[in-house]
Amino acid sequence: MAKCDLSIELDHPDKVYVGGEKITGVVYVDVDANVKCKSLEVQSRWRTHGRGNVDGTVVDSTSVFSGEWTAGQRESYRFELTVGDWPQSYHGTLINIDQYVDVRAKIPWAFDPKASHEFVVRPRSGPSDKETPSNSVSGCVGTGFAIFISGMIVFGLIAMVG
Repeated sequence: MAKCDLSIELDHPDKVYVGGEKITGVVYVDVDANVKCKSLEVQSRWRTHGRGNVDGTVVDSTSVFSGEWTAGQRESYRFELTVGDWPQSYHGTLINIDQYVDVRAKIPWAFDPKASHEFVVRPRSGPSDKETPSNSVSGCVGTGFAIFISGMIVFGLIAMVG
């Protein structure tokens, strides 16, 4: 049986964060037995999941408590963490990238209780819809190049057959 239960409440749970912003909230600890906590760590991190490779990393971390809890206690600890610039939240066919606030109570000689809360991150900036990527070919030059390549393929095929 767990000695304590952890939960996370974000100050702005529906907010879409931008990389570099601060995410804030409260960690709640409900204790049902006396327990010594070496460290109550809160982290901002990203993780992948899905059919692709699994990866992830911690962006920011802080310890908000170290000490002893007594049975029946309900404690709360405020936190502030930096949101990572990259990668942004993404849900695809093979892989998903999600951002989380994770909390873990390090308890000696016991399983460490954990909790997690997902949040969404969008990129800080990106190309606008009006910008044309520098490696694209467009207009008369692009059309002429496409006709030239098509002609070369046709002539190559005729030479191979004939």
